[in-house]
Amino acid sequence: MIPTSKLRKAMRDISAKKGPFVFFGVLLRENSVGGEWDLVVSAPWLKAYDRKSFSEFAKLFAKSLGKKAIVQLARISVVPPTDPTLRKLIATHSVDDGEVRIDRTTLFGNEIDDGIILRAKRAA
Repeated sequence: MIPTSKLRKAMRDISAKKGPFVFFGVLLRENSVGGEWDLVVSAPWLKAYDRKSFSEFAKLFAKSLGKKAIVQLARISVVPPTDPTLRKLIATHSVDDGEVRIDRTTLFGNEIDDGIILRAKRAA
């Protein structure tokens, strides 16, 4: 897994350019192959299911941490800020720029063994 200090750096670098995230965290799915983690992000400026928006995020992430960082992830998922699961998660695990661990739960349709949330905060 990418160290949380590096993930936090990427989160801050990207936020400085694009605006704050609603959610930024890594999740280890129960069925993860090779123990690779998913990066899950949400922001008002980041459109879910939009190739251009995703590509811009991926480029900013790679610019902040290097291209090798992306291949250390199983996948990057973009969740809309209006997603009901995300809203519930923010209500129960609010964090601005810290680190909250979660384990053994179901999120976004996946069984999660472990997770680290760096930001979970409602959009202003």
